[in-house]
Amino acid sequence: RRAWKIYPPFYVLMVVTIVIVAVCRLPFGWAAQVAELLFFQNYIAGIWGHTWSLAVEEHFYFLLPLVLNAILFANRATTNPLRTVPWIAVGLSITCLAMRLATWQYCGDYQHITHLFPTHLRIDSLFFGVAISYFYHFHRDAFVRILFPWRHVLVLAGIVLLSPAFVFELESTPFIYTSGLTLFYIGSGALLTGFLLLKLPQNWVINSSAKLGMYSYSIYLWHLPVVWILPQVDSALGLS
Repeated sequence: RRAWKIYPPFYVLMVVTIVIVAVCRLPFGWAAQVAELLFFQNYIAGIWGHTWSLAVEEHFYFLLPLVLNAILFANRATTNPLRTVPWIAVGLSITCLAMRLATWQYCGDYQHITHLFPTHLRIDSLFFGVAISYFYHFHRDAFVRILFPWRHVLVLAGIVLLSPAFVFELESTPFIYTSGLTLFYIGSGALLTGFLLLKLPQNWVINSSAKLGMYSYSIYLWHLPVVWILPQVDSALGLS
C-alpha cells in the first residue's frame, strides 16, 4: 500500500523534472538524475532539495520486513516473537545518536547531505514509530490504561519537544541536528499517541485536517517544483 502511494506520484514528478532539465538545459548531470530515480539522493546530491527524506523512507521500508522476518524466525518458539522490537528501537536510538554526534565532531562544517540527510543518521526516528505501533497492537489494554490519563500532557509535551526546530537555525545549532533529532521524534511520538487517545470531535476543522493529510504526500512532492516553476512562467509571460 505504501509503495502504491509513493512510487506513482514520485515518478510522475521525476518525468516532469527530467523534461524540464532537458528543455531548460539546467546544470544537472546524470548522477543527480539517477540518484533521484533510485532513491540515493540523501547520499548523492539529486535535483530537488526535499526528496532526500523519501530516500530515507524507502531504505527503511526495504529493511523493515527483513528485520521483522529475522526477529520472527529467531523467536518463532515464543508466544510473543516481536517482543524484541522495543529493544531494537532503544539500540537504534543510542546508535544513531552516537553517529550524529560523531559526524558533528569529525566531519567538518555542517552540510545537509553529510549531517542531516543520510539514512544511517535518521532511521531511528522511523523505528520509534514501529515501537509505538508494537505497544499499541500487542499490549493495547496496558497502552490505553497507562497513557489515556496523560493524553493531553502528551500532546503538550509533543509541541514543546518539537518547538526548538522552529526557533533555532539548523546550520548553526549542532543541538538541532544531533540530540535535537532524538527529541523531535520523541515529540512526534508523543503527539501521535496523544491524538490517538483523544476523542476528537467530528467537525469541519478535524475533517479538513484529515483531508489535507490524505494529500500531504503530493503537496510535499510538488511544493518546491511549483515554487520554482511559477516564477519561470511569470517571467515567460512578462508578468514581472
